[in-house]
Amino acid sequence: MIPLLQQVRLFVLYAALWLCAGCSVIGLTVGHKYDSSHPPVTVTEWYDIVTARPGSPMVVTLRDGETVEGTFNGFSELPESDYAALYEDMRQSIFISGYVPAGGDSVSCMTLSGTAINGRLIGFDWGYMLLSLPVAGERRKVPLTQINYVTDGLGDRIDGDTLTNYIDWGELPLVRTVRLQTDKGEITVMPHEVSKVSCVTTARKPIYGKVFGFLIGAAVDVILIITLIPEDMN
Repeated sequence: MIPLLQQVRLFVLYAALWLCAGCSVIGLTVGHKYDSSHPPVTVTEWYDIVTARPGSPMVVTLRDGETVEGTFNGFSELPESDYAALYEDMRQSIFISGYVPAGGDSVSCMTLSGTAINGRLIGFDWGYMLLSLPVAGERRKVPLTQINYVTDGLGDRIDGDTLTNYIDWGELPLVRTVRLQTDKGEITVMPHEVSKVSCVTTARKPIYGKVFGFLIGAAVDVILIITLIPEDMN
């Protein structure tokens, strides 16, 4: 039979454990409120669609003037063969203005930091050039903002700003397309066909506040529990 004094101490300990656990809950709640406090984001440029959350209402104005309205359902990637054909067709239309690497070409991408990244050109994604590296065909995303120039083995080259302009102007396609749920079903919109976007969305919700708040609360719980455990129970 547990002595009365020991029973009292156990009761106090259990009560303390119950109360202290609230610090974790409080921290999680405060963190959640912080994460949810980010104001809505208004998306107006097509290249900012990547900041939109799936489920957001969206109105897309195409370069030919047509307007498409629906719910943003995220992205889908074009099959490699379809993208390659589309890319080559569009590349040929601007090739007369200067060198533009062909899909599948072996290129060397020189970054602003002076690093050379060699690989086979896959294409372009939102803000990136995609390369297939020689090692096991690993896919590498090189930010367009970090590209100084791209060159092939023959010495032809194109600078990063020109590549970015071609993409911004809708003259080169991206590997991912925009999925919109409309009254007539889901449709796919090619990013290079988009002129303007109207979408009020919330930024992709971060979880840093919840995680940080929970960890702080849990740490307080542990400290309090250790402090309240009687020495003769350690």
